[in-house]
Amino acid sequence: MNETRVDPKTIRKYIKSDQLFKLKQVSSRVSKLEPFKDYLKERVQEGATNCSVLLDEIRAMGYEGKMTILRDFIKPYRQKPKKQAGIQPAKL
Repeated sequence: MNETRVDPKTIRKYIKSDQLFKLKQVSSRVSKLEPFKDYLKERVQEGATNCSVLLDEIRAMGYEGKMTILRDFIKPYRQKPKKQAGIQPAKL
């Protein structure tokens, strides 16, 4: 892919043919989660990253989307767990 986001083979195909190429328009659809993002960011700052709890909260506010969209949105805000020390098994 290149800057046109069209495969070079597709570009060559249309250059060689007499057909016109139409670029697909990027969807301007608004996410179902959009109206709740400010609330979710506020809850994450308070330490809430449990998506089941957050889903229940925003559903009470009128959210009609699914858990997957919520998880994808919350994922970058979660802190990565610190590595825990463990005991190495003895070598025999």
